[in-house]
Amino acid sequence: MPFITQGKTNWKFLLVVIILAIIVGAGALWYSAKQRFSSIQSPGNAKTEMVTKNVPSETDLGYDIYKKGVVKGYIKETEVYYKGNFLKDGFYELEDYCYVGHPKNPSPSGDHLKEYILVNNETIFFGDRECNCLDGACIKPADVSICTETDGGKDIYTKGKVTGIHDAEGFISESEDRCENDGSMILENFCTAGLNYDYAWISCEAGCEDGKCLKGIPTFLPKDWPINKCYDSDGGKNYYQKGETYGNYNGDDSNVFVVSKDVCQNENQLNEGFCLNDRQSSGIGIECPCVDGACVQK
Repeated sequence: MPFITQGKTNWKFLLVVIILAIIVGAGALWYSAKQRFSSIQSPGNAKTEMVTKNVPSETDLGYDIYKKGVVKGYIKETEVYYKGNFLKDGFYELEDYCYVGHPKNPSPSGDHLKEYILVNNETIFFGDRECNCLDGACIKPADVSICTETDGGKDIYTKGKVTGIHDAEGFISESEDRCENDGSMILENFCTAGLNYDYAWISCEAGCEDGKCLKGIPTFLPKDWPINKCYDSDGGKNYYQKGETYGNYNGDDSNVFVVSKDVCQNENQLNEGFCLNDRQSSGIGIECPCVDGACVQK
């Protein structure tokens, strides 16, 4: 045995072993105590940092299209196109960004903004805003005291732009008339009162191009029908026949006549057009099983 030499104990060797054991044991106790103290006193340990990193937050405090923001939160359904980072199980850090034409085309400047906000201090909601966009924010138009529009009102045959406040937003913005639904409709912007503006989707009988309806006489009008007189191809509120209505949608003395088609808003609602009088057209929503612009008879 190493501790015994010719029947005698090797005290020098035994003393070295005892000293080494004391040093190692003391070091282990010191390291353990340091770790326990650090985990209690230091707010910057790894576990605390991870919790802080995954707390929902928002830098631009709401739907502010004129300030680039960064939002941390949960997305219930994965956002397909986004700019940011996936942190953990449905938790994202996303930043507002500009894009050209489609959200999959991010760009330092563009014609649309992808805006993120935090709902209920937890869930990320995203929206798209058409505007002159630069570095993740819309370029703010000059302050105005009253809504302005470049085409003089509800003129679907002239491309226009309004500057004012839309009721659903509450801040000054700009919005241009544009074609929708593969060129069959126009989104027409117009001032309402004071600083406010609104918009409507209007059918273009001859098609839409570059933010304005093309002029043309509706083909379903009877021969020699006056161009300033309302006409409904299905004879009025005929919910069981798909029709087209030609009339003045302003309800004023202008000569802006447009076409609206009976359409199914969804499988249980019909949007039916009809003439209110000799000039003015209107529409009504009807609850019914709806297929191809008409109610289905039971």
